Amino acid sequence: MQPPDPGLVGGVGRVSDEALSEFATSSWREFEKVETEYLRVTTELLEALDTRREELAPETIRIVEQSLIEINESIGRARDALEFDPGNSGLARKLNNAYRGRVRLLREITQLPA
Repeated sequence: MQPPDPGLVGGVGRVSDEALSEFATSSWREFEKVETEYLRVTTELLEALDTRREELAPETIRIVEQSLIEINESIGRARDALEFDPGNSGLARKLNNAYRGRVRLLREITQLPA
């Protein structure tokens, strides 16, 4: 079976890269718009991963799933902290980096050869 359609994964990558770079100077309020894009991109990449699940080694899937748990926990902690300190640029960068890491991981795993 072929890797996912490059239009899907490539298109997602182009949009998310733009959104990611724009967040570097955004406020917490502005990030809510970017977060919507992160969530859309993540959903598309998870769907692409699901179509490839049977092609990938079980150990690869286990590692990816564990990594996603850790990334999601990091996202949750950063979001919670930003609720209390919305002007903290360090926390905002941490949140952005966690989202970026999740998109990068999913993009890479969906492009692995079968």
